[in-house]
Amino acid sequence: MVYLGGMERGERNITLENLAKIAQALNVEVMELLNFNSSGTEDDDIIVAVTAALRDRSTEDKRRILQIINLIPKSGE
Repeated sequence: MVYLGGMERGERNITLENLAKIAQALNVEVMELLNFNSSGTEDDDIIVAVTAALRDRSTEDKRRILQIINLIPKSGE
């Protein structure tokens, strides 16, 4: 906790390794921690939700889901 407090106050620098550990503990991608755009779009929220839903799936499940997504026509096509 002391380390995190020091980072929050700008007294300590974070390493990439510790950033990865924090992201893993929070069950988010590192990029989500680095996204300072507080006005996230609905699309961003959906992408994050889809990524989270796929995280615990097998590689084969992910391939099947991607195939299904690719079968869906894009809007306006």
